[in-house]
Amino acid sequence: MHRKVHKIYMAAIVVGVAFAAGLIYYVYFAHSPSLARTEKPQHIIQKFPDPRQTTYCMGLYLDMMQRVLYGSTVLETVNTTKGPINELWFTVYPDAFRDASTSPAPVDAYYDGFDPGWIKIKKFKVNGRINEYEIRGVSVKIPLSGEILPGKKMKIEINWECKIPKLAYGYGSKDGVFMLENFYPAMNIMDEKSWQHSEQAPQNRLGFQSANYIVRLNIPDGYSFISPGRVSDSLAEDNGRQTFMIDGQNIRDFCLLVMYDYKEIKAEVKGRTLKAFVPSSQAGIERSILKNSGEILDYYSRALGEYPDEELALAIVPVKTSHGMEHTGLILLGQDVLAGKAECKKILADSMAHLWWHNLVGSDSLNEPWLEEGLAWWSAQQYLQSSRIEAAEPELPAQYKDKADFCFVLEKKLDRDDMFRILQRLIREFRYGMATGYDLNKIIEDETNQDIKSCL
Repeated sequence: MHRKVHKIYMAAIVVGVAFAAGLIYYVYFAHSPSLARTEKPQHIIQKFPDPRQTTYCMGLYLDMMQRVLYGSTVLETVNTTKGPINELWFTVYPDAFRDASTSPAPVDAYYDGFDPGWIKIKKFKVNGRINEYEIRGVSVKIPLSGEILPGKKMKIEINWECKIPKLAYGYGSKDGVFMLENFYPAMNIMDEKSWQHSEQAPQNRLGFQSANYIVRLNIPDGYSFISPGRVSDSLAEDNGRQTFMIDGQNIRDFCLLVMYDYKEIKAEVKGRTLKAFVPSSQAGIERSILKNSGEILDYYSRALGEYPDEELALAIVPVKTSHGMEHTGLILLGQDVLAGKAECKKILADSMAHLWWHNLVGSDSLNEPWLEEGLAWWSAQQYLQSSRIEAAEPELPAQYKDKADFCFVLEKKLDRDDMFRILQRLIREFRYGMATGYDLNKIIEDETNQDIKSCL
């Protein structure tokens, strides 16, 4: 009897979430004045989907006891390519955790033995038509029954649910903390030739285009959360749960952190609000994190250009990692950040550099994964040198570690001021887009009359 009631309850949740997502889409996307007034930034968009014309509208319901996130997505975009589109590709990252042999997490991060994570797709609809789909590892291929011509709109509706493993990692849960990175079906990138998909990418890691997001989040009372964007509305329900409406623009990936019994402090830096979140049991360390991150944000804002978002959150989470995990508006930090002042600054310098070199300016992680790593590493080195802190070697995969040294090779040909001027221009021109080694080389030629292809 209890199992039957539970099944009916779960079915009601899924139906409710799907209905809510449709309602949210109608009210907030079709009629949102904030999105309607979005100014199109003057930068170069080379790939599909175009960040300026793409919106994810999601309804999310987190079941803590079952560690399941129920979701529905309405994605709207426009075919900005030069030809018709006859198939779509999405990434479903949680499926990387379905089997121990494919999990990107270290073995010791499974604190209670291997526990699988996964995602189930319930339905794909494209422009009102239900579509068949094919799952290939962490990729989903959706053949279309009719072509979508250049300039035409597309509306993709997806019902899904994902299981969150007992795992001290960027996608996992531990000690009442749910760390949810890349948890939802995300549209892949299509260049002039073809789609990119995770079968081609090392460690199943792909970059994604920025987009606008409208999210309805439902979680139990007593829990708090951190995400990109701003909370536009909230409702305390009479069933022990709470609902939040979140909207944000130019988000490269919507990372969600749901936690219990955390302490928060904040400070203003260069007109931006910095927030530090730590477990109440570790209260006291948040001030040093806030102070160090404020110094680094100030340095990068002067050297590279202003941090684009109004807020930045940094949170200590129970993960097995020696570095930060950076997302739009949110950096997740492991316990190693507590090792000492110098170590804390090294971790923060590298993580915060990725707010510019990944979140603000993306790169082709399939063909040129070294580009953003090299730019972030060099930027972090400049801050650490200015603070007289000896920097450590970066943790880069062997296949592109040598390539990531290119900034230091360039520095021997160009002076430091030239380097910063070039990087500032790269950020201006490819803000919220994707840059390539060719793009960087062209800007260097324009600025210095030097051809440095051999360095890249």
